[in-house]
Amino acid sequence: MKKFTILLVSAFMAFGLSGWGQNIVSNGDFESWTGGLPDDWTTIDAGITVTQETTIIHGGSSSASVDVTTGTQSNTDFRQSVNVISGHDYSISVWIYHTEGHMKARLYIDNYMNYSDNTITGSWQEMTNSYSATSTGSIDIGLRFYDQSGFDGDEIVYVDDFVITDLTGGNTPPSITNITQTPTTVTSSSTVSVSADVTDSDGTVAGVELHWGTTSGSLGTTISMSNT
Repeated sequence: MKKFTILLVSAFMAFGLSGWGQNIVSNGDFESWTGGLPDDWTTIDAGITVTQETTIIHGGSSSASVDVTTGTQSNTDFRQSVNVISGHDYSISVWIYHTEGHMKARLYIDNYMNYSDNTITGSWQEMTNSYSATSTGSIDIGLRFYDQSGFDGDEIVYVDDFVITDLTGGNTPPSITNITQTPTTVTSSSTVSVSADVTDSDGTVAGVELHWGTTSGSLGTTISMSNT
């Protein structure tokens, strides 16, 4: 069992806690940028421009703004390479935010997978899928963008929290218990401490994040907890 704690110098009305194994996508939360480009994303085709977005975000402090400027789909790839293990099953999740609704995003996990729903605009939607590795080694993962009727040659799609998790080998979700918040009732000047016990069967929990916010029901702020 692992004990995780965090100290927040703030007040909040709602919080959420989650723990998981390691995400094999590097910089899938789009928090790391160098020279205006997202770290570890090695393929950014000429038909898209990727910039850091700090207002429209799903988690953390930034997302990726993908400006698609072509209807030539083969020029819109956004990818990186990850290592997988033969016989292992992986869960896939990525969050997409459509603006105008004339562009679809398509998952690529060693091959082409499902599309986003471009009719959902102005809010985040989750794309999910699964992947079973048939060999050990490196595969390409990422997105490709497909223009739809009404595309005027320039449209932005936001991307955040690209997560691929190995489900094989005992990586079952951990048990999170004994969540405590001190003090129970807080004011705008309170220092708040949150702790929880995280129990996993095989010691594979890489970290725990606390999701919290100052508005009830909104958990837009994420911070890593400390293992004590």
